[in-house]
Order: sequence, then structure tokens, then C-alpha cells
Amino acid sequence: MDSRFATLWSRLRGRENWAALGLSLALWLVYQSNARFIAGSDVYPARFIPVSLVTEGDYDLDEFTFIRDQGKYGVPGGNLFSEPGAPYDNRVLSYSPTYVPTLIAPFYWIPFGLFHVSPRHFLVFYMDKAFAALFVALSAAWLFKALREVLTPVGWALSITLAYGLGTSAWAISSQSLWQHGPSQFFLALSLWLWLRADRTGRGWIWLGWATASAVASRPSDIFWAGLVGLDLLSRRRWKAVAGLMAGAFPPAIFLTTYNWVIFGNPLTSGYSFLPVNWSPDFLNWKNLPAGALGLFFSPSLGLLPNAPFYAFLPLSLWIGLRSPVTRLSRRRTLLPLAFVLAHGTLYGCYLEWWAGWSFAYRYLTDSLPFLSFLLANLGRLRRFKVTVWATFSLLALWGAAIQAHGAYVWMGHWFRPNWTDLKQPLRLQLRDGPSGTIFDRPSAVWSLSRDKHLIGHELQYFRWDPGLWFTTPTKVYRDLFLTRHIPYGYYPPIILPIGHSG
Repeated sequence: MDSRFATLWSRLRGRENWAALGLSLALWLVYQSNARFIAGSDVYPARFIPVSLVTEGDYDLDEFTFIRDQGKYGVPGGNLFSEPGAPYDNRVLSYSPTYVPTLIAPFYWIPFGLFHVSPRHFLVFYMDKAFAALFVALSAAWLFKALREVLTPVGWALSITLAYGLGTSAWAISSQSLWQHGPSQFFLALSLWLWLRADRTGRGWIWLGWATASAVASRPSDIFWAGLVGLDLLSRRRWKAVAGLMAGAFPPAIFLTTYNWVIFGNPLTSGYSFLPVNWSPDFLNWKNLPAGALGLFFSPSLGLLPNAPFYAFLPLSLWIGLRSPVTRLSRRRTLLPLAFVLAHGTLYGCYLEWWAGWSFAYRYLTDSLPFLSFLLANLGRLRRFKVTVWATFSLLALWGAAIQAHGAYVWMGHWFRPNWTDLKQPLRLQLRDGPSGTIFDRPSAVWSLSRDKHLIGHELQYFRWDPGLWFTTPTKVYRDLFLTRHIPYGYYPPIILPIGHSG
């Protein structure tokens, strides 16, 4: 009897793996379907560093000055490091981490190494978007497996995973270009599943160490998760697990320290070390937390809950998980992901520019989305009103998906510089026909529906009703890849660059 049950279970697990892969493929196709690329500065290093590694064997961006008519000072996402005598003397280097661009560089060898495709070709954009969508689509697969690892019913696991993949900024932001967020979500979701699986089986600690360290190498703020996993194992005196974790973390750690040492002259110095504005008392300060937290979670067009309202079920799920008779293991499965969400939200809530500049909705919270979604798992344990809760959850998830579809297909994200002359300007609550005001008795950078106050006004009001710019077609792809050979550079591009409109 036991052997039959084991055989049946293995078959079901195999089907779940195929279901996860099928779900990832479907999400990847959805992410690819819109007719635009993201062209904001932050995505350029990960877009072009793989090309530089293949064509020149280095990490500098000196050869991409054609992007703007400003020489070495004009490479988006990079900075001219010109201190005499330093390892980086007179080189354009990325502020952002280079771990993920290094991982994907081998895939760039055939087009840019073997066939010598021009770096100005639109293929660079297509590959960038394909890998970004792949990272996010696979993160959904790992989330699904993590939910099933804690025995979430299949229906609920699929519902939560679809809500994550289509009803959050995983769609309109992370999957559209290689920000740091997509790879971060991939490695965090993978490490979450590996952590749960290793706790159950006692195996796989090395892979957990690699995935966790890779998350940190992809996005430094993921250090919170690495610290929580390490403290969890140390507190339980799981010395073999700790040794496995450290062994798995060794390759990413060696890459980071070696890169920093060779490029910046110090293993503990990164590109972020040269961005004092990010860590100055004005930009990262506890005093910014009330406004930043309100903005991140409650802003009508940039906040999590108004745009992904199905997360309003989080308190109910946490209450179910923590009040029911549970083991220490199941309690840890709730508390550690929750601790990461709180630490991550606190960090970016303290950041003055919590709205994350050129982006749609809650970009800074995207890294914590796999954990936020996983924390909904206990909804599957409901005994009463479960049909009502599932129906309401599904409707709220559809609301989130509609918002993300707007961000993916309609929103053009133009930058209106007159409104951003001072990033420290107080952004106050202002209704369409009402006077500006305050929230919680203090000026708050929460939201504005006025075009004179905040970019959110454009997000809510700016629609470019041109169906020709909404969907990818074979004709558009052919026009980019085979007819028009070069991107029309030489100016600062808008946040959205349409497919098939190359010059």
C-alpha cells in the first residue's frame, strides 16, 4: 500500500512540474505580447554588458557612447569614473550589479560574437526583454512549487501564482526589461522553494546557498533574506546545513569580491559606493518612513494595495497560519518570509524617492512579491466561506491584472521634466477638484492626481489610444530585426520604445 501511494505521489509531483513549466511558458508569451521595450536608464547596463563581454571581453561601457550625444558622460545607467590612477581610470562603468549580465553573456556569443551583429541592432532589446520575461516567468514556477511544498491546494496554488504573474508589477515592470527586479524575484522564489524543500528532506543546502547568494548578487537589498536564512539555521544549530549554505554561496561571493577588487580596487567596494545620493541622510532616513511606507503600500497609482488589492487577504492568511495548531516548522515558514517583507518595505520606505522614478506602480516592492504571494498560502486552509473568499480574491486579482495590462499595453511613461525639478518637493494628497492637503496630519509624499504635483497624474490620465502600439506582430519583429538595422540613438529615449518603429 505504501509503495502504491509513493508511486502515485511521484506521478502527481511530475505533473505538477509540467504544470509549473506550462504556466511559465504561458506567462512568458503574455509578457512578450506587448509592442514596446523599456528604455529607461537603469536597464541599459544589463542590456549591454553581455554584448561588451562577448565583443571586447570587459565590463566597461565605453563603446556605447553612441546612445546619447554626450560622449562618455551620456551612457545611460553608467558613470565615467575618472579618478587618476584608480583601476577604473577614465572608464564608463555600471553602478548596478553585473552578476546577472555575466550569467547570460554566453547566450550572446552566437549573434554578437559569431555573426558580429551590431550593438546598435534592435536584437539587443529583444534579447534583453526575452531574458527578463524568462526570469519572471520561472519565478512564478518556483512560487507555485513553494506553495505546493506547504500543501497548498492545487486550485489555490494556481490562483495565487496567476495573481502574482499577471496581477502585480511582475508583469508591467520586471518582465519587460532587465531591471534588477526580475532576476531578484527569480532567485528569491527559487531560494524560498529550496529552503522549504531542504527543511523537509534535509538535502539541497548547497543549492539553497547558491540561490540565496545569487539573489544578493542580483539585488543587494536581498541581503535581508540571506541573513534570515542563515540566522534560522544557526539558531537551530544545523551545522551541516550552515556548511552547505556557505559552500553554495561561495561562487557568487567570489565573483562579487573579485569583480569589485579588479574594477574598483577593493573587494568591499561596489558601484553603489559611488552614489552618495542614495545613502545620504536626506535620501535614506527614518524620517522619510511614514510618507514612504504610505506611498509604497497605499498610494492610489503607485501603491501595492490599490493596484494589487488581493493582498488585502494577507492579514486573514497570517491569522489562519499563526492561530491554528502549528509546528515550529510551519510557524517559521510564515515568520521568515514575513520578516523579509517588513525589512524590505522598511528600507525602501525610508528612501525619499520611494516612487522609483521612471516606472509604473510599486517598482521597489517587486522583489518582495514572491514572499507576499507565498504568505497567502494559508487561504487554502479555510473551512468556512472558502468559496466566497476565493471568488473575491479572484475578482481583486482581475483588478490587478487589468491595471498591469494598462501598464503593459497602454501606458507610455513619458517623462515630464518640469514636474521633477526638485525630488525633495512635498507631494501632497490632492483630489481632482479639491485643494491640496495632508494625510495623517503631516505633508506626505503619498500621491497626487494633479499634473503639476506628481508623475502619478500622467499615469492615471495619459492614454495613447493607438492599437497599433499595443501588440507585437510578426511584421513588427521583421521590421526591427531584418529591415531596419539600427536603433535611432543620439537622443535621450523615452521610457517606452515601441517595437517595429525603428528609424
